[in-house]
Parts: sequence; structure tokens; C-alpha cells
Amino acid sequence: MTNPLDVSDAAMKALDLLSASKAGANDGIVSVCSAKFGKTIRDDFPWNHLDEINLLFGIKGTFAPDPVAAYRQHANRLKLQGL
Repeated sequence: MTNPLDVSDAAMKALDLLSASKAGANDGIVSVCSAKFGKTIRDDFPWNHLDEINLLFGIKGTFAPDPVAAYRQHANRLKLQGL
């Protein structure tokens, strides 16, 4: 569970359990293996898929990093590399 106020956590956990038997570790929808493109810097964020895309009003885990800030940091890293 990422946040007690996030009603989608239970559904995402159920999807995680269903798909983990077929595709391995996942965020509730996308397998970890399918989500990697190029060099992986980090893949251990404590988010489910809906947290990652900031879908439910920005609700995320209490101590989890802000997904928007993480994506901005990554975009800036790519920009500085000229990509």
C-alpha cells in the first residue's frame, strides 16, 4: 500500500499478484522488464502504476519521492546530455 487515502492501491495490488505469476515483478500493470529502455539508472521507486503517472490527484506514498520531480530530473538529465 502506498497511501491509506489511495483507494486504487488494493486494485493495483490485486493486479500485481495476478500478473506477477506470468510476467514477474511489475507495478500493477507494466512488468519491470517491459519498462526498461536503454541504461537503467533506478527501478526501485515505491510507486504503483497510477502513482507513476500521477493519476489520482497526486496521491502517493507518505515517504515516496514525488513522481513529477523524478520525471523532471530525468528529462533534465537527458537534456544536459543533448538527448
